[in-house]
Amino acid sequence: MLSPEGLFIAFLERIAKGQCSREDWKSFAVTHYHDPSVEKARRALVRAAIEIDFNANGTVPPALIATARELSATFAAETATHR
Repeated sequence: MLSPEGLFIAFLERIAKGQCSREDWKSFAVTHYHDPSVEKARRALVRAAIEIDFNANGTVPPALIATARELSATFAAETATHR
């Protein structure tokens, strides 16, 4: 079973692929995480969503996809350096 942080990262990857349900957004975007890097990414994602007036209706705008891809890449780089 994935940790809460792992579940958030999987959520972030789904957004990067253009997939996001209202339930996903409610579950992951409003949850606060103990891991500082995950919490920083969550806040960045939510800020980006607010700026583009994202309503989590299933269609993910390109700007939010780009943000999610950038955040996912940051996690991949951080994970690689911690090994």
